[in-house]
Amino acid sequence: MILLLCVLDSFLTLKLLAAGSREENPVMALFVYGDTLHFVLAKLALTGAGLLVLVACARFRVFRLLRVDAIVHTVLAGYVMVIAYELTLAANLS
Repeated sequence: MILLLCVLDSFLTLKLLAAGSREENPVMALFVYGDTLHFVLAKLALTGAGLLVLVACARFRVFRLLRVDAIVHTVLAGYVMVIAYELTLAANLS
């Protein structure tokens, strides 16, 4: 689900950039203003790598308090909020 949201985020980001927005994430800004394919591949690779680490460590606890699988759910919720924000921005472009 997170990787699908990542693809949707890439599409919406490119749409918003074409309309005059700018990339606020400094890491992704390194890629987004170049080749579109490199941007999408970098975004998927970075998200996928981070997700692999979180899933591999899902049963671990951070500071003995928080299970890592809870972080995965938090990332999912965060991605849903980002997509909702981008959809709102895209709707206001029309």
